[in-house]
Amino acid sequence: MIKWLKVLHYIGSLMMLFGGYLLLFTQTSQQIDGMMVVASLIGLGLLMMAPYPVALVIEWSHRQQKQQQITIKKTQTNTLDKVQPNESQDK
Repeated sequence: MIKWLKVLHYIGSLMMLFGGYLLLFTQTSQQIDGMMVVASLIGLGLLMMAPYPVALVIEWSHRQQKQQQITIKKTQTNTLDKVQPNESQDK
């Protein structure tokens, strides 16, 4: 799913850049039809770009949670290993 969002992100970037190019460097934006094309390219480009960073943050947070759980389990097993030999020496 991330791959598709990445492709959509790049397509959206190209659409936005092309819309910006039309707006700044051509006379297309001086006519009503041109205004609609430029606004549509920029707007749709931004909409297509938006989900990818959100998906990356969600993926990152899931990885952080998994790493934190692994770290907690390792810490618990290390403390149990340290506690168990001491208890056997007391007996």
